[in-house]
Amino acid sequence: MATISAQSSIWKFTESLSDLNGDIAFLYENDLAAAKDAAKSFDNANVFHSDSVLKDAGYDSIVIPYVSGSFDSVLPRVYAALKPGGNIYIGFSMSVPVDVSFNLLIAGFINPTATGAITTACKTAWDQNSAASIQTSESNVVESAWTSLASTHDLMDGDMVDDDALLAAAVPLSEAAVKQKENDCSTKPRACKNCSCGRAEMEAAVLSGAPLPVISDEELKSSVSNCGNCAKGDAFRCAGCPYLGKPAFAADEVPLAESSSKVGAAITLDMTDDF
Repeated sequence: MATISAQSSIWKFTESLSDLNGDIAFLYENDLAAAKDAAKSFDNANVFHSDSVLKDAGYDSIVIPYVSGSFDSVLPRVYAALKPGGNIYIGFSMSVPVDVSFNLLIAGFINPTATGAITTACKTAWDQNSAASIQTSESNVVESAWTSLASTHDLMDGDMVDDDALLAAAVPLSEAAVKQKENDCSTKPRACKNCSCGRAEMEAAVLSGAPLPVISDEELKSSVSNCGNCAKGDAFRCAGCPYLGKPAFAADEVPLAESSSKVGAAITLDMTDDF
């Protein structure tokens, strides 16, 4: 490598970069002559002003002197101009270089390393839209995961969890919930075979043309809900529920209006708001 004539220049640090090869870019700010003097010692080296628009992914190495006022603004352009896996070389004229590792990491570089008057960092080997395949066997992954889990919980010596015990420990459906599921036909196109909510009778009456039965208040008071949902509101009631369209109420207190006391009279619920 030729000796740089401008020994007092900030570019003097390039004397230790004799092993650089490939496409190289030197970025300068105010010392064009010194930058050209440094670059001529390298093959395939070009000199650009730090504000220049560089070719994306066009260079294997980019060499710049550290200038405090503009350093951070130059890094994004340097990163874009480097090929994947390319390196940036930052030279310092002061005896104690500035720690710029954080600045480099923020700009996207990896592995910042300070050696004497030079700090280097690397662009990632992958770039935008890069893809990588993971060669692994799904069965091996599953087997390994289960083996690891069993080992962690000391289940390798036959102390395995019993499936029946797990099922037995589950909270069973309440008897009322089971009965409701068996008797509720509100979501079905036709009444259940053993319908007990009154829908079967209503369908038969409609088909035969017979008038719907009139339920008196007294009969309504003494009736027992088969599904247990009559008091909860329309969202829970069966298709033939006599309370359809009426507000929810306490299960043990049917809110009939005082005017609905005559047997055979129309059913009238008390719609008074308690709030």
